Amino acid sequence: MIRIYPGDLQPNTVFLPVRVDDRTTASHVAQMAASQLGIMLQNLTLVEQGPDNESIMEPDDLPMDRFLLWPSQAKSGKYTANKYKFTLRQFEKDALNPRQVLESKGFLPSADDTPQDLCNISSPSPSSLLRVLRKRFETSEIYTWAGPVLVSLNPYCQIPNLYGPRMQHLHRGRGLQSKAHVFAVADAAFETINKVVV
Repeated sequence: MIRIYPGDLQPNTVFLPVRVDDRTTASHVAQMAASQLGIMLQNLTLVEQGPDNESIMEPDDLPMDRFLLWPSQAKSGKYTANKYKFTLRQFEKDALNPRQVLESKGFLPSADDTPQDLCNISSPSPSSLLRVLRKRFETSEIYTWAGPVLVSLNPYCQIPNLYGPRMQHLHRGRGLQSKAHVFAVADAAFETINKVVV
């Protein structure tokens, strides 16, 4: 259960409790809140507000992922100073953020929404890290680099052709420069040991 604050859209309501799970998207939460409040507006979205900042949630962002990152006092509902909260807002659908404007004019390369390395995320934040890991997980890419660190997700199933001689060969001699995989880490470790021993 999370609280949605409608603010200026419904001044008579302080907040609205909405039941969510780990797959409920921001657009779905906004629709549920609007329906319960009887608000008939287009382009509603959620905004996550913290003590020092706020961020507009993308339609496919997951509010529960962000809620779980909040301090325990903020989750309890008794936290009043510098409150973390989700607010309901109407936004212009065609509005582009500054990065999108620069990308559309060719000044910046298009952001990769599933980069091999989490350090390459254009706007790093806890939600963008979780979004990249979720998208990679959904395509059975369970390994991701975070600089020289390998991040591994439990796939909860067998992934065919993930291991074996062919995959070993693909990662041999490339170390941490290859695609994120446990064999890449093993190859880098083996090469480092060889350099120390020789």
